[in-house]
Amino acid sequence: FAADGNSVGVDGQCFLRKCSLETAKCANDPTCLKGLSCLARCKGGSMCSTGCFAKYGSDKLDDILYCSVEKNDCVHVPGKEKTGWIEDTLADLPSKPIPQFDIKSLDGTWYKIMGLDTRYDCFDCQRNSFQYKDDKTIAMEAFFRIPRPSFPGYLQNKIVEELHRNDNSKSLATLQSHGQMFGLTFWENWYILGDTNVLSKANKNPLGIPSAIAAIKNIPDMKLVYYTGHTLQGSYKGAFLYARSPKIDDQVIATASNVIKQSGLNPLDFCVIRNSCFLSKNDKDCDKSNIVNRMISPAEASTSDDINNSNNKFCKNKDLVSTEADVSKDAPFWYLGQRFFQVTNQIGNELADWFEDPALLSDWLVSQQEHVILNKPFAVSPFASLGED
Repeated sequence: FAADGNSVGVDGQCFLRKCSLETAKCANDPTCLKGLSCLARCKGGSMCSTGCFAKYGSDKLDDILYCSVEKNDCVHVPGKEKTGWIEDTLADLPSKPIPQFDIKSLDGTWYKIMGLDTRYDCFDCQRNSFQYKDDKTIAMEAFFRIPRPSFPGYLQNKIVEELHRNDNSKSLATLQSHGQMFGLTFWENWYILGDTNVLSKANKNPLGIPSAIAAIKNIPDMKLVYYTGHTLQGSYKGAFLYARSPKIDDQVIATASNVIKQSGLNPLDFCVIRNSCFLSKNDKDCDKSNIVNRMISPAEASTSDDINNSNNKFCKNKDLVSTEADVSKDAPFWYLGQRFFQVTNQIGNELADWFEDPALLSDWLVSQQEHVILNKPFAVSPFASLGED
């Protein structure tokens, strides 16, 4: 709404009357105040807002947003009455969801290894742990990291929610969930479009895996989840691929590519999620000859440079930011105006925090994700133009 140029009503007195505790905590935290300023300049843009949370996100910022926007209407956002789940039709989905999916098969720990949407699916170190409760309910604890341009280089996030099987026989959703992220409640429909266990029962080699590999090892356990959802900020959709291990090898890539294709999606639209934080030192070694080439056939890559460039992006293991010591590095020792350099540098950084274009943050966030894209930039994500309802 705001991103389309419309004005959003703000009741300043409401912050003091109904959100006094949250306002006081934020007012005493410069990072929280900078986050509010950044979000105000975003005017509701979802990717822009994600950039603000990448740099300034905190519990204090989440608390004041929930209190002022969602709970007490200090910031009036049209469409608040549109809460709950929105039903999708088969035409809205890439393919038909797996019928009578056994939610108990989700029990345990999974890693997101590939994702579709720039804004939500491609963050680092994504681990989801499920606890089966009954035939209709499964609890989930999700961990992920959002890169941030300041020490230590990421914002650690945790979401706890429950997913429920929809009792409505007309609903296509495999599961439905709701929870909070960045201070706002979300409602999501999950559709299981691909499952290696289900496909394996239907065909001895349904995923097109080379017989030499399939004969040696079992097919990796994977599930393809397509989801749609909305918050007060707008509607969104995306997809991701679950695997039992964060490690990616030849067989994982071959299986993942075919599961995605059989789900009605294009594997070349997906990113490969960096889960190196879960791997041992030996597993972190990157084999440029094996990973991305399995996803890009010669017919799909215009030149050998396309493949090499994609491999280099995938294998990039440099830290996202400098260490704390590097961040505070002074001017060269021979520079007589060293103290002046330090002070002016600090002032410049502080002014940038308050007045810089927040789009620069979202652009920076996307650039951190490009190192895992297969052969095209996130700017051409199939959902990059999704309307901010």
